[in-house]
Amino acid sequence: FLYFGLNEARNRFQAQLLAGSSPNDRLVAGVHNPCLPGGAKQETRLNIYINDQGQETWQAPQHVEGSDGGYYQAILRNDKDTGNFDECLEYAKATLHLEQNSWCDFAHKGECAVNGVAMSQLPEQSEHFGEFLAFSNYYHVWQFLGLPERASLEQLYNATESVCNMSQQELVAFNRQHGSPADDSEVNDICFRSSYAFS
Repeated sequence: FLYFGLNEARNRFQAQLLAGSSPNDRLVAGVHNPCLPGGAKQETRLNIYINDQGQETWQAPQHVEGSDGGYYQAILRNDKDTGNFDECLEYAKATLHLEQNSWCDFAHKGECAVNGVAMSQLPEQSEHFGEFLAFSNYYHVWQFLGLPERASLEQLYNATESVCNMSQQELVAFNRQHGSPADDSEVNDICFRSSYAFS
């Protein structure tokens, strides 16, 4: 319900991509998604809209036709040779709404996390504290990228950059190298998922 989990963050990101697109772009031509591997196409169904002020809303703008019970469909595609890591990472960071931290940063002396929410500084690493435990999306991203159990942010960044700059064919081949490969639906989203985990 916080809309910062992976699935809702992906939906919010896709709504940003689709903001202002025409029905022809959404339903026929497709809208460019830099997080998809090169040559990939993906259908999506969303109920999150972006209003004229660039804010997420449940209210469909008048230019969005063909919505069913608040939902609308779209085709996302990447006709380039590869995905675009830098662009995808920027979109992933944007879903955290760090721009809303200005008041929080002032009021809480820089101890803010995301979306203007205060978060106290974590204790320094010591004998009793310092390991970051990750679960859910982090686990699946680590597995897909083949990262060691204890990986650095640099390792995550490099592995994410590598998969984001692949074609769909290269990414499918990369996925098949694993003993238990991810589902095809997960493969196309791995660039966004990994970029979001890094953010």
